[in-house]
Amino acid sequence: MATTNKTRTVKSINKIKKQLKYLTNQEETARNQWNRGYQQFIKASQEYVTKTKLDTKLARRLRAIINDWPAYSDQLTEQRDQARQELAKLSQYLKEMEIELTKLLQQAEAEQNERDEIVKQTFLLNNTMVSALETRNNYLTSHVYKHLYDEQGKLKTQVSFVNSDKTRKVVALVNTITFIEPASASEAKQLINDFFQSISQLKIKSISPAVDQTTQALVDITQQLLVEKTRFKVGPKLYQFLSLEIEGKVFPELKKAQQLLRAGLRSEQTNSYVRLLVKNTATNRWEQVRQK
Repeated sequence: MATTNKTRTVKSINKIKKQLKYLTNQEETARNQWNRGYQQFIKASQEYVTKTKLDTKLARRLRAIINDWPAYSDQLTEQRDQARQELAKLSQYLKEMEIELTKLLQQAEAEQNERDEIVKQTFLLNNTMVSALETRNNYLTSHVYKHLYDEQGKLKTQVSFVNSDKTRKVVALVNTITFIEPASASEAKQLINDFFQSISQLKIKSISPAVDQTTQALVDITQQLLVEKTRFKVGPKLYQFLSLEIEGKVFPELKKAQQLLRAGLRSEQTNSYVRLLVKNTATNRWEQVRQK
């Protein structure tokens, strides 16, 4: 609002300045004409009194200048005074408009500062929220969702975790573990294939004495991740793989693939894949905590 008013005020000020310039020129013109006319009047008066013959052409011209001067002087004086009066009014109005513009500039600056702060805080809060959600989701993926499968790999409906004093509970729901985002899955699949290609050169499948048990375990798990050549199975092996502490320097492909799969897990209802409940004492009823 202040910006719009500021624009209108600036246009008004520029218009007033043009009018002031025009009136200033008018006042200066009237003043200069009066000065020239007065000088002509004085000169004509001085010359006329020296004339002995008053019926000559020159004498008549001098007499006309002397006789016309009072009316011409009044006319020019009126034009000058009128211009000065209008200049005074416009100058005062210009001062008022400039004061108003100063206020509007301050108001516009305050509004812009407020908008800048809104943008800054919104981005900051959004980044904080995204970072917190990513951290939470990575933790849930690594530590919680694997408990949704029993020892035989059968999927449970849900699983609950209650703290020792029975006042806090986390409920993980199975219907939130649905799919892996295709782009992340495709890139992760390629990285895993690169891993298999690199270890095939060492003939890892023959399990030579040079191959340690950790590497062999990684091979066993990753071989069971893919249902098809382009799709991962969301199940116990995937969560086992995602919860592994993989050394990035030793297995860079698998480390990157693990990060991609963690980031690529998607849920249709992101506000219901876990539920948090609290109660004041162990005997109170559970109350659900609001989540995003």
